[in-house]
Amino acid sequence: MTLLAVLSATTLCLLCLGNAPLIAQIAVPAPDGLQSVVPIQNSGGNTAAQRHLSQADQAAIILKSALLSGVWGPPAHCAIRKEIEILGRTIRGTGKYARGSVGEMKLALKVVAGNHQNSLDQVSDGRTLRVLYRLDGKEDGSHIDLVRVSEYLGRFTEQDRTDPLVALHLAIGGQNEKLRALCQQYKWTSVTGGKYTQPGHTETTDVWWLEGHRSFDEPVLRGTAKIDAMLASADSAQLAPNLVSLAIGRGGPMPFWLYHVKETRQVKEKTVGSHEFVVKMDYYDPTLAEMPPGMFNAEDYASSAGTDVDETPKYTPPNRDPSAYTAARP
Repeated sequence: MTLLAVLSATTLCLLCLGNAPLIAQIAVPAPDGLQSVVPIQNSGGNTAAQRHLSQADQAAIILKSALLSGVWGPPAHCAIRKEIEILGRTIRGTGKYARGSVGEMKLALKVVAGNHQNSLDQVSDGRTLRVLYRLDGKEDGSHIDLVRVSEYLGRFTEQDRTDPLVALHLAIGGQNEKLRALCQQYKWTSVTGGKYTQPGHTETTDVWWLEGHRSFDEPVLRGTAKIDAMLASADSAQLAPNLVSLAIGRGGPMPFWLYHVKETRQVKEKTVGSHEFVVKMDYYDPTLAEMPPGMFNAEDYASSAGTDVDETPKYTPPNRDPSAYTAARP
């Protein structure tokens, strides 16, 4: 494949990240009033309350709140847009993302690279998350048994439902898994209240802008599953983004919604095979709405090529409770 096709395939893989695989009877709305915890004014504000929290602490509160809201929040859908800028070229992708009742999600993304239209589909019915790639004319499928992940975590208490670390281990697929990665891959250095213009809009949305650089020394949260070790591994190949900028909802009907992610690879000393690039992802036009029946039928997305890799072990954390295996299935 060409370099552009490889970048397209790589970013599709990086996006293979749905919604919370929770036991069906557990449904808790996003926490109310958390936005008031972070004392951030518009750009230039400098209140006494702000001075009591470092930029990293403010960012941690916002990211943890976004994670809790994403995992436990009510049904919603949005449009998605992806852009990759490299070697003077821009690769664009578009799609849709939706979450339903707790554990249900669907993501569909198409990215054109050269003469190929690559695609990624993720669908979860709350018990199984299925992933279907079509890359450079080839198809591959995989799945994650979400019930097994839930059983490893054990039964949930009321306190667990407000614990960001529990939410982190439940953040599998789609927008939530992107938040899982962001919590573990960057050190946050700047938090500013500001505005964000969604694609296709002229009006602005109130957001927090967070900026950081790649670092695994002071994560917002640190997960214990294999996927978390992979996310926190050193970038020996020098190919990963090393700078990030986020826009997260500040108040309004969609507080703590992840609207925008911009990840940049800057190279101080260029070597053979090293390239600077920018990857942007927008989750825009979010709307709270009930999803129609049948929308999250995971079995419709089994690979016709016969490939079905079991990715469950990557997401299974160490057993939290010896009685976890007796946890009731949904």
